[in-house]
Amino acid sequence: MLSTVLRSRRAIDVNIAIMRAFVQLREMLTSHKDLARRIDELEEKYDGSFATVFDAIQELASPPAGFDPKRWRTLIDDGGKFLDRWGGEAARLGWSVLDLFGAHPVAPAFRYDAAGLVNLISGGDVVDIRTDRAGIRTPMGNSLTYYLRRDCRDAVALWDLGTPDRSVARR
Repeated sequence: MLSTVLRSRRAIDVNIAIMRAFVQLREMLTSHKDLARRIDELEEKYDGSFATVFDAIQELASPPAGFDPKRWRTLIDDGGKFLDRWGGEAARLGWSVLDLFGAHPVAPAFRYDAAGLVNLISGGDVVDIRTDRAGIRTPMGNSLTYYLRRDCRDAVALWDLGTPDRSVARR
């Protein structure tokens, strides 16, 4: 290569540096393939129940009582973004349907005591999720922490708002 043409110490050093760079590049590509394989394995284990549940929300043509159309659309968008990024992790950590998609049956947009995580994202982004809490970055850049509480007896699933039989909404 370069060292065979120029026959100088510097050309040899540059040639060695180039070869080392290619070796490092190959190692990085191999590690990325390993990472991609691990991600694929996790996706195979992913519990799709949250995605199925979210599809039920999107089927609602108009917002239920308590939500104006803009707020409802934001909530649906937030739910989709959350599931794309955090759905598998939430399932792995044991979050339930009501933990994520819960709402108060009478005042779903205003009663935070029964609100699931998705109801509080409000156009922001979830930045962290753990077994007992989730971090949200608001559209204004502030931080909000949602603490998981499983003792709210009033919560119903968003898609059960306005239905007489709320027995479908289970944890």
